Amino acid sequence: MVDKYKLVEFDKNNKSLIEILKKYSKINCRNELDTGYISASLAKTDVGFYFYNNDKPLAFICVQVMRKERLHITLICSVQNTDKLGSRLLNIISEYAQREKYKSITLECDNKLEKFYKKFGFFVAKRHEMEFIDMVKKFE
Repeated sequence: MVDKYKLVEFDKNNKSLIEILKKYSKINCRNELDTGYISASLAKTDVGFYFYNNDKPLAFICVQVMRKERLHITLICSVQNTDKLGSRLLNIISEYAQREKYKSITLECDNKLEKFYKKFGFFVAKRHEMEFIDMVKKFE
């Protein structure tokens, strides 16, 4: 079976793509967040991946390299919640981290997403007072 989605790797130097992702994320993914958060996350992207179909981004993940040993997911967005694109991106970034010899991946999320991320090997590193948690996935 041929995948109907195209996967592309990108970084913060892809200025036109970053602007497209900002537009789509504001409309479809993070409408509740202020636009400064989205812009800052995309600007800090050292590596990212996105799925698209018919020239429209459907899901993307932005990652920042921290001290050359850890990746930090700054933003994950699924415009179209079908075909488990967000899950596929988490698997892709995990494979990337292992291939590039990173020791861990971290992220911050609402505690309602704890169960979801645990399916991908993340565990809670710290709980915050405002219903947010820091999660980590380590590699041997």
